[in-house]
Amino acid sequence: METSKHIPTIDTLEALNELMTSLLKEHGIAGRWETFGTVNEGKMLPGMESSSGSILTEDGRVFTYWTGWDEQKTAPDGTKGWYDLGEKSFWTDEGGKRHSYFEEIPQGDSRYPKPDDSSFLAAKKKLGLA
Repeated sequence: METSKHIPTIDTLEALNELMTSLLKEHGIAGRWETFGTVNEGKMLPGMESSSGSILTEDGRVFTYWTGWDEQKTAPDGTKGWYDLGEKSFWTDEGGKRHSYFEEIPQGDSRYPKPDDSSFLAAKKKLGLA
């Protein structure tokens, strides 16, 4: 399989939303969603800068993510190399537990957004959850 020759430039909010929607669909997440607490990470990926943050889905689930590039992943055009949400990258918390950068954060987990988190509240309002 050849390396992807058509790498989009993700330089508009619309292009980023299209990419995020397609990446979420790979994980069975469809419907409306909003990001919150998003940070540009300073690492350049093909066509865009990496970012991390959280995603709130229209059914109230919360996920963390960190956009990355997977050289082995099949791109939409059938070539190798495409974006991911950090599902193959891990970090270790203070207690020694490993976490994927892309994972669902259940209510009650210490990492779940606090009720007064303004970016979380804004995402809830956009989705009609508040």
